[in-house]
Amino acid sequence: MEHTQFFWPLIGGKALTEAGRELVSIEDALASGLHCASEAMLAREREAEIEGRGDVASEAAQHGFCLDYEYAGPRRPVRKPKAAKFDKPHSTTPSPSPEPEQPLSPYAAAILALDEARVRPAAARTLLRMHQDESTLSIPDAAALLAALPFETREPIEAPTMSYSNPVEDAKAHAILVRATELRQQGLSLRAARGDAEARAEALRLDTALRMSRTRGTNIVAELTNAGANVAPIAEQARRVAA
Repeated sequence: MEHTQFFWPLIGGKALTEAGRELVSIEDALASGLHCASEAMLAREREAEIEGRGDVASEAAQHGFCLDYEYAGPRRPVRKPKAAKFDKPHSTTPSPSPEPEQPLSPYAAAILALDEARVRPAAARTLLRMHQDESTLSIPDAAALLAALPFETREPIEAPTMSYSNPVEDAKAHAILVRATELRQQGLSLRAARGDAEARAEALRLDTALRMSRTRGTNIVAELTNAGANVAPIAEQARRVAA
């Protein structure tokens, strides 16, 4: 009975033949009709190698190789099947509906309906973020503050009582507000000199707003808002200055 000739696969694509212990490529070993050592033979060689008596492993190490115990036969290019495309199922879950907008409060509706607010929508919204009712800013005071700001839009507005001011009138209103701020700052400074800490803090805020308005050339109302000043008394003072 003819003895089957084996080879031991080595890492790096080489093979160690059983007969003659020749070092050839795995392709040449297969072409010569040699069979790869079975898994059982490789397992026995692994155990012998661990115990220090692995003859084939020792011989492979002399050539700078080690046995490839994971060798699973000659490598062949394997074409992977294309993954089947499936249409995504149509979701029956309804998309979340947008949350309904919160209705305007009567105070906000009254402010936005002002002629002064119609051409200054951004300023009006900023004003409403700081004041929610007439306890902090009355509607006439809000109209006076908005009137001092420049137009944000000059689109026609469908309002029969709407009247447009001009840049000269805007500059005049701004000058009145600046003067009203100066008068209130002077009055608060007198109270601060008598030891009123709250008046001193407010006077400092007004002084900061005036200084920033002059330095930057910005609107006094915007600087008053940035400084956190109380604008309601200034609006009242502005009416007295304009009278």
